[in-house]
Amino acid sequence: MEGVLFAIALVLMLVAGAGATVLLAPFGRRLHLTEAVSLSILFGAGFISLSLFLCGFVAGGRQLLFAVAAGAIALGMTGWRGRHRTGIARLEQTGWIDRIGAVVIALQCLVVAWASVRLALGYDGLFIWEFKAQLVHRSGGRMPVEYFGESPWQFTHPNYPLFLPFVESWFYGWMGRVEQGWVKLVSPLFYFAVVGLLVSGGARLGARRWGIAAAMLFFFIPWAVLRTTAGEADLPLAAVYLAAALYLLEYAKTGDGRLPAAAGVISALLPWVKRDGMVLWACLLIAVMLLTVVRREWRRFALPGAVWLVCWGVFLSLVKANEQPVFLPVSPGTAAANIDRAPIIARAIFDEMTNWRSWSLVWVLPVLGLVQVIAGARQRRLTLLWLLLIVAPVTLYGSIYIFSAWEPFTGHIGSSLGRLLLHVAPVALLGAAILFREGRETTEQTK
Repeated sequence: MEGVLFAIALVLMLVAGAGATVLLAPFGRRLHLTEAVSLSILFGAGFISLSLFLCGFVAGGRQLLFAVAAGAIALGMTGWRGRHRTGIARLEQTGWIDRIGAVVIALQCLVVAWASVRLALGYDGLFIWEFKAQLVHRSGGRMPVEYFGESPWQFTHPNYPLFLPFVESWFYGWMGRVEQGWVKLVSPLFYFAVVGLLVSGGARLGARRWGIAAAMLFFFIPWAVLRTTAGEADLPLAAVYLAAALYLLEYAKTGDGRLPAAAGVISALLPWVKRDGMVLWACLLIAVMLLTVVRREWRRFALPGAVWLVCWGVFLSLVKANEQPVFLPVSPGTAAANIDRAPIIARAIFDEMTNWRSWSLVWVLPVLGLVQVIAGARQRRLTLLWLLLIVAPVTLYGSIYIFSAWEPFTGHIGSSLGRLLLHVAPVALLGAAILFREGRETTEQTK
């Protein structure tokens, strides 16, 4: 029976996500099937978590659950009625290689789901995200206001966003009790979203077969699979960042003015998934400003994320959310006092990126991209944007350790750097599809 209830909750989430995907996709832009399913997972999870959070102020228990379910069905029906705005197109399969690739990716997803169920959650997955989900469930679907203030739960970071806890509590609510074994299947959904976006992204950017290869290679990044099974928020964050980056890369390729606004709606989820999402959102904003500096389309990108950042900040201020002293005051004085940390941070980033046992060769790809730019790549604008979407987050992530309050601060690097790099690893793979496609075209032209 628990499996049936879990399936009902999942279907409702996907129905809401499908409706949002159809309504928010650029008008007249046909979606690939894998793209539609991936975005339905992301938008569905976003709708469920935000609805539970907002409706929880006026309802609780079964009333809250059924109200959100009704909203999910209404959103799905609205999307169905507006399906003329867009359409679903299957990826073209021109040969047995594509079919084998699809089968391999499906098997990889099944392996990840099996491993997620069999393996224990990681520390953050258990004591931060899962703890919050159980607290929400036992409080009737609402996060108790007293949780954010002075409480014995400070080690769970009360000021962290609540995307993943509310998604997990949604399934707990339908099953009627905490059942961690079933909720471990939530993370593989975001794994599928990543590989689905890699497949459709390759097709969008003119590298369909290389996109399939990139999706298969994601399975062979050990750190990515381990973080998936750990039940943490880093993989959902990577999936949302990849979706927004894909829209901007497509805009750089096609010049379709509808895409920055669509990327802005997707990227608004980043600060709601995890605090690190604010850094990724800022990097996307920088990228879109550089792309649209003349036409000023960056304003349409920035509005959804800016509104949510303000609303979340006001909420934390009203509930007087207590924050653990993880960072020193961010000021020029602090930066000047700790500037001697910079070489150590740079060395740590280099060592992590060249740790082949964790990352395979994924971080060699940006280097190949830089070589192509220097050598005069045909799609230089697209390649430069891709490099910016990797280099900017890594640089900003590295700079935050200058303000770390940990003693020693190297402990902070060791505990978080790998998870931060995971946020941009799928974008690195997507760029690889572009690189190798261009390299093949160049080779064919020289023959």
